[in-house]
Amino acid sequence: MKEKANTTNVCIDKVQLINKIFAHLRGEQIVETKKDLANILKVNEKNFVSATNGNMSYLTDNLFEKIYKAFPETRNICKEDDGVLENSLNNEIRNKPQDEQMQMLYDQITELKIELDKIRTRDGQYLEAIAAKLGIDLHNENLENLEKEKSSSN
Repeated sequence: MKEKANTTNVCIDKVQLINKIFAHLRGEQIVETKKDLANILKVNEKNFVSATNGNMSYLTDNLFEKIYKAFPETRNICKEDDGVLENSLNNEIRNKPQDEQMQMLYDQITELKIELDKIRTRDGQYLEAIAAKLGIDLHNENLENLEKEKSSSN
């Protein structure tokens, strides 16, 4: 009996999530109707509407993956509201065999590493541009020695 209640909560969470995602995209004027969103995601319109109405057979992980791939910003829609997104993602991972869980986590870590590398590169370019405008040579050994002296005096 308890398992059934959990399944119902997951259903409600996913229904709330997909409808919040739709409302967000509609508010941003990306789509006007559920039909528009279904077409963008390349899914059957009737099945998509059934999913938004709570039919669990259409509220699949694959559907959410398509949404997140097409609209990455939607991954964070419910985090601040009520934890629905976190619960949904946790259930997504928990409901998979261990090898799949590990692969999903590995893929997420890899994506984050790539994003971090992009940010580091961008920040390095900003720093070099600022240093050039100020006439500072970032690759100068004297600068490194000065930094060491500052840190040892503190």
